[in-house]
Amino acid sequence: MTPDVTWEEYDELRRLRAEVAEYRQAITWDTTCLNCSSLLDANYQLYVRVEQAEDRAARWKASYEKAVGVE
Repeated sequence: MTPDVTWEEYDELRRLRAEVAEYRQAITWDTTCLNCSSLLDANYQLYVRVEQAEDRAARWKASYEKAVGVE
């Protein structure tokens, strides 16, 4: 079953969905500024990457120390 939607309507729907997602993210960060929410998103993503890297480094260090017999 295919809905009766033109390509223009489909493109508009995709654009509106992207815009709503952007506004939702701004609301999540409790700000009305989309640039501010984008900056907060980027900073949070970097924070998560750092935390994951630190966790991997700690696990690698523990594994290495166990392998070489460091106490």
